[in-house]
Amino acid sequence: MTKKKIILILLILNIVFSAGMTFAYWASSILGNSQPGTGTVDIGDWGTPIFTTTEFYDFVNRTTSVSTEKYYLANNLDFSSYTWTPIAATRIFRGTLNGNGKSISNLTIDYNSSSIAYSGIFPRLDGATITNLTLDNIQIISYLSTTTRVAGLIAGDAYNGNTVNLSMITVNDSGVQGRSNNGVGGLIGFITGTNTTVIMNNIKATNLKAFNINTSAGGLIGNVAGNARLEMYDIDFQGEAYSYNGTSNVGGLVGYALSNSYVTIERAIIEASFQNTQVVAAPYTNLYSARYLGGVFGRHATATARTLLTDVFYTGNLFPSTDTRRLDVGTVSGLDSTQATLTRIFYSRVGFRATGGVLSYTVTGWTGQMSTVVPPNNSTAPTNTWWNTFYSNFDSLIWAQDGSGRPYLIR
Repeated sequence: MTKKKIILILLILNIVFSAGMTFAYWASSILGNSQPGTGTVDIGDWGTPIFTTTEFYDFVNRTTSVSTEKYYLANNLDFSSYTWTPIAATRIFRGTLNGNGKSISNLTIDYNSSSIAYSGIFPRLDGATITNLTLDNIQIISYLSTTTRVAGLIAGDAYNGNTVNLSMITVNDSGVQGRSNNGVGGLIGFITGTNTTVIMNNIKATNLKAFNINTSAGGLIGNVAGNARLEMYDIDFQGEAYSYNGTSNVGGLVGYALSNSYVTIERAIIEASFQNTQVVAAPYTNLYSARYLGGVFGRHATATARTLLTDVFYTGNLFPSTDTRRLDVGTVSGLDSTQATLTRIFYSRVGFRATGGVLSYTVTGWTGQMSTVVPPNNSTAPTNTWWNTFYSNFDSLIWAQDGSGRPYLIR
């Protein structure tokens, strides 16, 4: 080998080595740095970073949004000292927000006397994607005397015929208030529009509350309109939903699935009650919702073939506010025009109202759809052996079992 060739090879190796060192130094200099312009990133197309609470508010409050835009959280965002001005319903999010494993915490959005029709962190979603995010102590407070207020923690409304994706979302100690027959839900109030689809995957909620003065309140979704679609996969829900209205339609996951809607739910653990511990001011002092209380749906009105439930377990209470409505319940739906298609759907330790307002683990009639009680009876909690069999259909990469055998989403 000639001397020139050796020198050339050494030069090339030096350039490659230097470039690698430069990249390594650049990467190590930004990993873990939380200052604007130098945030934590991985290799890939992450989009625009959000570093502060003000930047996040400005991001939500932009006048335009397109499907190709990408944002991610570079920091945990604590809104304890931030005053959030309610955002107009004309602000519609269409892009992607990657939470990057970060959290949004201690945020109160008070709609006071505003006439804004859609309440939530985002008023409306149109084909958006929100993923890998934790929400801690988020409170959506509505002016309950207004004529209408569709509300959800993430958004009041998903609409316009496009697909919304919510995945890897954790919610802790949060609540939503609203006033609309179109629904109030723990995460989204209303899904509307032909072919509008909301796909929820890997959602864990603890102490999540949804309150609606009007009908249709759901632990996660208030209302699914005709020709809209809802798909839920791997859901771990614990919380409460409440309706002050005399008809109510309150469900552990969905308030009301209307005629011609489509719903698919696979692998869900639901611990839900239908009481009000959220709004204690007069006249909203009734502790329990009036009627049509269901473990999954408050009211189910779409065709049997359009609603497919697989591997769902419900526990909690189906306890209406009066004796006269004590049978307006069901462990799947509180009221049904048609019944859902069920595959391995169970309930256990569900409290019903007996005459005189006494809690009972026995029910002798119902208006909705019932699932299968875990043997030997409703008053006995599932055994570890039973849970093991039920759990065999769950993905052990994202689910685990606690000491009693109950499956829970890993966080």
